[in-house]
Amino acid sequence: MSIGVVRLTEAGNVDTDYGSWGIMAEEGEAASSATMYGIGSCSKAILASAVGILMDDFAQGHNVVPLPPNLAEFTWDTRIKDLFPGGSEWRLPDSWMYMVGSHIIATYSGMPYTSFVKKRIFDPLGLNTTTFFADEAQLTGHLSQSWSISASGARRRVPFWFKAESVEAMARPGGVISTAKDMTKWLATVLKWGVDPYTNRSIFPPSVYEETSTAQSLISGKGSDPNISIQGYGLVWERFSLREHEVLLYNGPMPGFLTFIVLVPSAKVGVVGLTNVDGDQDVYRNIPLRILENVLRLSYRLPSLKVLSGLMSSPLPYSTQAPGTASSPVSSPTDIDIFVGMYTNPGYGSLDLCSPRSKTRYCLPVLASFSRCGELDAKDRTLYAAWPRVWTSHMSMRHRGNGIFTVSFHTLFPNGLGWDTTPFVHRALLGLNGGYLAESSIYNGQVNGFGLMDVISYPEGPRTTRGSISKRADVWFKKVLPPWYAHVAGSDLS
Repeated sequence: MSIGVVRLTEAGNVDTDYGSWGIMAEEGEAASSATMYGIGSCSKAILASAVGILMDDFAQGHNVVPLPPNLAEFTWDTRIKDLFPGGSEWRLPDSWMYMVGSHIIATYSGMPYTSFVKKRIFDPLGLNTTTFFADEAQLTGHLSQSWSISASGARRRVPFWFKAESVEAMARPGGVISTAKDMTKWLATVLKWGVDPYTNRSIFPPSVYEETSTAQSLISGKGSDPNISIQGYGLVWERFSLREHEVLLYNGPMPGFLTFIVLVPSAKVGVVGLTNVDGDQDVYRNIPLRILENVLRLSYRLPSLKVLSGLMSSPLPYSTQAPGTASSPVSSPTDIDIFVGMYTNPGYGSLDLCSPRSKTRYCLPVLASFSRCGELDAKDRTLYAAWPRVWTSHMSMRHRGNGIFTVSFHTLFPNGLGWDTTPFVHRALLGLNGGYLAESSIYNGQVNGFGLMDVISYPEGPRTTRGSISKRADVWFKKVLPPWYAHVAGSDLS
């Protein structure tokens, strides 16, 4: 674990202090203020500031890409549909608005999001050990190994989660890799409303700080403690009052790492805590808060700080989804072998579902991985597939009857990792273990496909409760059928 503390003095000086404990590698190398950690969702504050920088470019006439013809300016009130005209319907589930934010930057800056942030934030601030790319961090010799809490509750080593091919996708909501030293430079700039206190160079206008730190929505309509005000959420920052002090904070989890940032703008103080193990643990929050108590000369026993440390207690900030109940279940056989085969979706790609009796070259290693990790269903009701994506390596579908399945996503480590070679299972996101429902479409005893239901929460309720499964599903996987069946009348193939 590494801690960084920064304070801006009335004389204009920057005071910093650092502390580190524990190891950064299995071999026993000690952590230090130069150790590099994934900062997870704390990356979002950098994204929000980058959007503000781009807006200022347009305001100053420094933009290199023009706005659409019917759009006169780019501000915080600009609508997404005006930036990307063309009649598309925009539906943004919670945290993935950050994906759209980086897409705006990439489109209207003329360069990838990661390049824009490096050019406009990292390089000007001298964040020389901050990057989006794990391979770059690895070359420094300072990137910490990471540990996670497996599905069984054991602490296991995991790889750095975001591979090279997913960097541009995940850089926005959670991809920054940094150190305690670099993070204090960033926090000092935030505390000075966008000005680097070391050089007096403006990184982003004060209006960007004002906009991103001002609460835009309500988290809690009443204080969780007599010393804490109601709590609001701005563009990344959570904001509330702790007695006479305004507080900004954010929690940054990702598989294998946890980050906690707390700022007190009136006192010009910021603290960051970085750890190389995830899970529901409090030390990475409690140490920064204990430091804050001393700096602000608060009572150590003050109940509000105990409440404060638990405000963001979820190990990962992604929504959970409980299994739903299927509507209009179809009449179908209970033998899961009829569901075996390849399915495809234009956006999500293809997958091959295997039953425990499958003997194909593809299915045998898939089943072996599930078996080694102790994830095979003893009652023989489950289908299995490889699903190599950002958060998962495999998926399984447990048959509930009538062609209805509960879907689980897993990251399997059949050979362990590092010194511990025993198999284990990791689930990177809450709600992945049986958290989704799938309905299959069957016609004349043949499976046409299956749909993932209620993946996206629409404020107005399900988008439709009528029509075929393929129409009602959020994601429809069509089964790859033999040519003689492709045009059977009445089948649900669309």
